[in-house]
Amino acid sequence: MIINLFELKRNICNVQLNQNDSYLLSYPHFIDYFKQKNKLRKKDLICGVFMVYGWMPTILKRNDCNYEIIEILNFVKNNNDVLSEDNLRKLLPFANKSMVGLSKLLHFINPEVYPIWDRKICKYFYSTSHNYQIQNVSNYLKYTNAIHKALELELPQEFNLIKKQLNYNISNIRLIEISIFYTV
Repeated sequence: MIINLFELKRNICNVQLNQNDSYLLSYPHFIDYFKQKNKLRKKDLICGVFMVYGWMPTILKRNDCNYEIIEILNFVKNNNDVLSEDNLRKLLPFANKSMVGLSKLLHFINPEVYPIWDRKICKYFYSTSHNYQIQNVSNYLKYTNAIHKALELELPQEFNLIKKQLNYNISNIRLIEISIFYTV
């Protein structure tokens, strides 16, 4: 998986973000919610996963929050290492068995490490977005690694066009992800 920053920069010039978009309006508040927490507790994670499902077209039906999930998500908050595939699989039941939902929760907890993964992002890499591709934990890890690899390069100036349209700061991971999302 490779992210072509120069291909993205050509398309960014045409992106006009809707300042009234509920996702863009709520985003900094979700990030701030987790940033304010020194240690995540069960109640924080349950509130967080329900925030995530405000961004989802489905209803959260279950969220199995146990000690191991709390420990893994505190690791996410306090470390810059990407979780293993095994740990991501352990977290899936807490996020309604949705890789999309889990990626959003991980991103809100640590936006400097975890990108958001969804149907449009999947389509960028695979030109289709079948459910089995979207739900594939390995695909999410490949995407996460691709973003980190892309960040080893200097971002073209055109990416600042996205930042200027927002009234808040975003991580470079979010900048690349949002650029892909709005140009697919």
